[in-house]
Amino acid sequence: MSFPKKGRVLPAHADGTGPFAALIAVTLRQSVGDRPSAIKVVARWTGAGERTVKNWFSGKSGPSGDHFMELVRHSPNVLDAFLIAAGQTDRIAASSVRARGCRWSRLSTCWTSLRMRRDPERADIGSATSTKHLR
Repeated sequence: MSFPKKGRVLPAHADGTGPFAALIAVTLRQSVGDRPSAIKVVARWTGAGERTVKNWFSGKSGPSGDHFMELVRHSPNVLDAFLIAAGQTDRIAASSVRARGCRWSRLSTCWTSLRMRRDPERADIGSATSTKHLR
């Protein structure tokens, strides 16, 4: 069965690629590293297959909701990066930000660079504006 020629348009990133998949890929590499066992470690954490996890690391797709929750449980950096990308920086506990101040700025810079590659005119939207008050 084929799709009708008229009607709803499929989302631009219906195949799973896009800023979320790229964000997860960068954050996983920062959290776990590029060592050969990283894929097996993340697969154990989430219960996902190794091929699926390889796709997360390469940015071809992002995790589903259940797998995302397991990633957050084992790697707080994933949640921090997601909140920064969603523009919800105020939801990150101040003590967590102070304890991980260096990672905060790296994640913020990472998200901004991902936005620049995708849409240079809107790169400032969703990026952290200032962290002075949190330090």
